[in-house]
Amino acid sequence: MPEGWLRRPRARWRALPVTIRDGVLATAFLVLTQAELFARAHLLEGPPVLQHLLLACICGSVTLRRTRPTLAAAVCGVGMAATGALGTAPSAAVYVVYLLVTYSVGWYASSRRAAALGLAALVLPDAVVYPLTQPEGRNIADIVINAGIPVALWLLARLGREHLDRAIVAERRLAAEQLRAVEERARRSEAAAAERRRIARECHDVIGHGITLMLLYTEAAQARLGDREQAAAEALDVAAAAGRTALADVRQVLDVLRAGDDVDPGAGGLDEVAELVERVRGAGANVDWHAIDLPADLPATVSTTAYRVVQEALTNALRHAPGAPVQVSLCRDRDALRVQVVDAGSTAATNGSTGSSGFGLAGLQERVGLLGGQLAAGPLGDRPGWQVTASLPIAPARR
Repeated sequence: MPEGWLRRPRARWRALPVTIRDGVLATAFLVLTQAELFARAHLLEGPPVLQHLLLACICGSVTLRRTRPTLAAAVCGVGMAATGALGTAPSAAVYVVYLLVTYSVGWYASSRRAAALGLAALVLPDAVVYPLTQPEGRNIADIVINAGIPVALWLLARLGREHLDRAIVAERRLAAEQLRAVEERARRSEAAAAERRRIARECHDVIGHGITLMLLYTEAAQARLGDREQAAAEALDVAAAAGRTALADVRQVLDVLRAGDDVDPGAGGLDEVAELVERVRGAGANVDWHAIDLPADLPATVSTTAYRVVQEALTNALRHAPGAPVQVSLCRDRDALRVQVVDAGSTAATNGSTGSSGFGLAGLQERVGLLGGQLAAGPLGDRPGWQVTASLPIAPARR
């Protein structure tokens, strides 16, 4: 039998809300306990209708075992004490329910105090009611079944839950440290990029101006010579052509120098967005993302810039709107790649502040502009939240 055939029903079952799954489980226990009472009616003590109703309430507590575990424990504990006070209710399934609720309050309670209150609500009612209804007292078997096993099960569940919580906290701390390390590398990369841009501007001003001035004087000398000095005119032609070539080469080199950090192989690309999202999720963010119709042959500069837009927006959302839902979408929009990141938790201007991470929105604005694209960031107009949108031409922009 194919393994996938078995996995699909299990996945569909786990996709259901926990209230529905626990409701189905409670219904199964209800049917089983009621059937046991009817089948062993000769052993049933106390008012039958009341006993049936009490066991139904105990089974119903299963529906609350994950959403309201302490309340479920209180309902189950009081129900078990009440049915014991009325007499014998011959049902093994109801004891399984009792143990299940005991485990659930140990595992799902939000704090150690809430878990301890749940355990007390399960054990104490029976401890109070039993001596009143059974003057002869209880034997060691009763103590083990009604208190020893539930307390041991609760203790194991609580220790397991706290161990898991510590592991999750450690994992999130590690993810946050990794994110800070990524931000630090990005800050250093941006510092180097800023220095390259500064050098490029200075080179453009100094070298470009000097070559342009040389060309102007060369062309002026050509105009004055005319046909009088053929050899000199030809030499000036060669000098002018060389000057134009040099000026074009300098501009090309300066363009590469300004945008050189965009093609850094360690800078990240669209194929690393999924890993980035997982790191941010590990730091506690609620991120949902999807990519639609992305070209397979995106230029490296476009892919890297799109990655950095997503990284900057997610970093700002994690810092200024922790825990708020964040939507990341990447799609093709005609001849451009559209990147959009929307969080639902912040309207503060600091969300779009420059320098909030390694590159900042100001640096991204310049980076996107070098590709001939557009970047916009600002609050959502109709509801709380912040939006960053970038449109990156897929074909290189013509200068």
